[in-house]
Amino acid sequence: MTDTAQRLTGVAAPVRELSRDAITAIRTALTWARDRRYLVRAGRLAIVDYVRSAPATFIWLSVLFMTSTAAQNMPHHHLDQILRTRSTNIEHLQTNPVPSLVRSALWIDGSVWLMWALVFAIIVAPVERWLGTRRWVMVVILGHVGATYLSQGVLLWAIDTGRAPHSMTGVIDIGVSYGVAAVAGVLTYRIPRRWRLVYLATLAAWAADPFVEQFYGGAHATFTDVGHLCAGLIGLACYPLTFRAQVPTVFGVAKSPTWWGLRYPIHGFEAFLAGPAVARTRARSVRWINRGHWSGDSDRPRRQSHPR
Repeated sequence: MTDTAQRLTGVAAPVRELSRDAITAIRTALTWARDRRYLVRAGRLAIVDYVRSAPATFIWLSVLFMTSTAAQNMPHHHLDQILRTRSTNIEHLQTNPVPSLVRSALWIDGSVWLMWALVFAIIVAPVERWLGTRRWVMVVILGHVGATYLSQGVLLWAIDTGRAPHSMTGVIDIGVSYGVAAVAGVLTYRIPRRWRLVYLATLAAWAADPFVEQFYGGAHATFTDVGHLCAGLIGLACYPLTFRAQVPTVFGVAKSPTWWGLRYPIHGFEAFLAGPAVARTRARSVRWINRGHWSGDSDRPRRQSHPR
């Protein structure tokens, strides 16, 4: 072999190695990109499944978004007139109770919609997924209607005894807080036993804080504070509705009662732990691994086909 041939052979070997490494790097990059697109698609499917599993919650939240957007784009005096006609005050409860109770639950302060969206996603939607839509609606109605009548009854007593002015009979009283407080109350029975007392103490501290400040800080509790306390107690009284409640499953295996932020701090919502999207994700992942398409597995030997 001549010197020229030996030199060409010595150069060709590193070139082949570099070409092989480049091809492997390209395959890995393409596989990573394909995996990333797949994971994004799986995440979207999980979110869609989560929304579909709690339809009433997100329909309610969508209506609140529309009314909040409308409230932010109208003059203040016009908004005040609309809210006053939709308020569950003493005057409307005596003359036209049902429409006022329904319409008052569809309006909130438009500037806090994002906060309510977070509350609905973390607290309200999981309770609907757990209890089912019918029982969830019963809890919301009992909390909203019961707390409204109890709080307005206390206000009427304060007016009759001279502790509040007569003009409070037409006060603006709207929002979703009574229904959400009842849902938060019934969520107590979904919390694991080791965390249940902590959650219940936190809920009690939130509801009783205005009444404690009345003795120590000099501030007076309002009728809405009374309504929040009553709604939380109504939610706790809804314990019979939790019998035979639906239990979310993960890959077909029933999960024990859990609170999403405590047992699954990484995954966040239970949507990424249960539902058809995760089942499809798992099945596709197994197929990809068997085919050798998973990221970092490009050099895995492929299964050979043997024609008959």
